[in-house]
Amino acid sequence: MTRQKSDGEPFMKRSDHSGTDAVPSAGFFQRSRVLALLSAGLLVSAAIPVEAAQEISFEQAIHYALKQNRELQLVRMSASQSDIALDEAANEFKITLTPQASYNSGKDSPETGYGLSLGRKIVTGARLDVSGQSLITRPEGSPDLHRDTLIVGLQQPLLRSAGVLINREPLTLAESRQTAARREIELRKTDIVVRVAEAYEELLRLEMEQELQKRTIVRLERLLKLAKAREKQGRVTRVDTLRSEIRLGDASLLASGTAEQLRNKRADFAELLGFQPSTDFTPLSCPAPSIAVDNIQTAVQTALSNRLDYAQIRQDYGDVRRGIRIARRNLLPDLNLALNYQKTGEDTSIPEAARVTSDSWFVGLEVHGDLPMRSQINAVKRAAIDVEIAKVRIDAFKEAIEKQVMQAFSVYERAKSEISTAEKNFQLAGRQVEFARKMFERGKGDSFSASDAEDELQSAQTKWLGAQSAAAVSAYRLLRVTGILMEYPADLRPSAANK
Repeated sequence: MTRQKSDGEPFMKRSDHSGTDAVPSAGFFQRSRVLALLSAGLLVSAAIPVEAAQEISFEQAIHYALKQNRELQLVRMSASQSDIALDEAANEFKITLTPQASYNSGKDSPETGYGLSLGRKIVTGARLDVSGQSLITRPEGSPDLHRDTLIVGLQQPLLRSAGVLINREPLTLAESRQTAARREIELRKTDIVVRVAEAYEELLRLEMEQELQKRTIVRLERLLKLAKAREKQGRVTRVDTLRSEIRLGDASLLASGTAEQLRNKRADFAELLGFQPSTDFTPLSCPAPSIAVDNIQTAVQTALSNRLDYAQIRQDYGDVRRGIRIARRNLLPDLNLALNYQKTGEDTSIPEAARVTSDSWFVGLEVHGDLPMRSQINAVKRAAIDVEIAKVRIDAFKEAIEKQVMQAFSVYERAKSEISTAEKNFQLAGRQVEFARKMFERGKGDSFSASDAEDELQSAQTKWLGAQSAAAVSAYRLLRVTGILMEYPADLRPSAANK
């Protein structure tokens, strides 16, 4: 499935209705803007201060929403906690320096000590510690005694706790959680884009409908004026005039409701973009996205290659598979190798004490293990069940994606097909209004036919505008379902989760 960029022609063709005032010209409905590429890198680079009733393009609306939407800001703030957790997990493998100081006020020989210890753990599980200590003893009536000690220690697990798998697991889990948080941000951004598209199309529809309703009121006012004139001439009854007044009143009420709805939608739109609800935006015309789909299977494969929620469930599967390997490793005994080397120098002068006078070595093995390892065996069983559950979830999610793509594609195709029918009905209703009005003006028709024609035109124009809006919104939703509405980082896609 690929996204096609408009070449400047309107997505929904409008026929020319010149010669009648029942239907506006095609130029009024022309959507001239090229559809925005929704990659964050191609959006408007800087926000412009917004004034009341400012015109706004679809690209600007997307930019403002992705930058200022409060819900998205909260998601970003929450995700920053995963960065802190990752830093904390990485600290385990960094060098640590520990200063040491002591003082013992003995009665006969007080002691003062100081030193520095350096240690580091590596991902294989080995730990190296180096420490240097200096102890000064001040015996009463004797010169100070200086004792310097250098200790080098190495601890290496050999069985249960040996290797990168076991020792790096906390850091690996922290990285997994950070990746999940980044995916959550991208998914929320996608949802925001769709919501902006829906709100944008709704504003366009309401503004067009409001303009058409104003023209309807003008025609009904002319019809009422003509009915009153015919009544004075005795050519129509009072019922005709009253019916025309009722139609005009209904049209005015409908226009008033549309105006109120438009004000509320503008407030919601401004809030969605991160502005105060009182900020008034007027959307510019734009073409709906055009989507080329060869077949459903291609669309499904596209979704499986791009959707981040599918990537996340595959990553979860990788985490539980790693968990069963760790659980099986924990069945081994804990065998540790310890190496220790110590050098010591002692004298009444500092230079002499710094010289080595003695050294010693120590090598040891330490074994720990719980028999008969009931908890470890149960942990392996639980991990195996988790793996099977994850497999079922992946299969179920793939089927759900296929169903979602099929449904979204069906809705998109139906919405597109309804546009031409709705437009044709709108054109016919406009001609009917013009014909009924002329017949009434010539005295060959009545106001009832003219009023009924206006009602049918009102209904037809509402359906036509709704069909255009529904087609545009369904296109954005199909792009979201297939995972190509936005350009996602490569390391967040399903192909990266499979590694």
